[in-house]
Amino acid sequence: EGADPKSPELTSTVLSLELLLGILQNSGPAFRTNELFIRAIKQYLCVALSKNGVSNVPQVFEVSLSIFLTLLQSFKYHLKMQIEVFFKEIFLSILQSGSSSYHHKWLVMQALTRICGDAQCIVDIYLNYDCDLSLANIFERLVRDIAHVAQGHKAIMLGNPTPAQEK
Repeated sequence: EGADPKSPELTSTVLSLELLLGILQNSGPAFRTNELFIRAIKQYLCVALSKNGVSNVPQVFEVSLSIFLTLLQSFKYHLKMQIEVFFKEIFLSILQSGSSSYHHKWLVMQALTRICGDAQCIVDIYLNYDCDLSLANIFERLVRDIAHVAQGHKAIMLGNPTPAQEK
């Protein structure tokens, strides 16, 4: 929000994220199973995504969220630990945070709606995280947090958008 949308740094970040998103969305089976590509995703993309996934700049956050959804859809079998961190430390934390913007919470809710619309994805989340005693109960947290939003609990309420947020 404080960043100049025309700054070269921000333009470069957004362009880089959009290019990565395009590569991931259009990757075929050769990329999705290539160990070098998967290692690069784990070592570089996931680290960058964890930083950009908490960005206050709406455009950076939006593209980062789209990258996460693509990774969840296409690379979940290779990124079990990373996906747990994204859910637990970034996206579900945004819903619970009183300091997160309405826009960020709204985008996370839209992403969760897409995730919940894929029955196999929900089953995979339950089996891979909640049934593994060494990992966080991601499915349980998803259900609890979405229920809190639906019930209007103060800790997770999206809040009333200001006229600027409704744009």
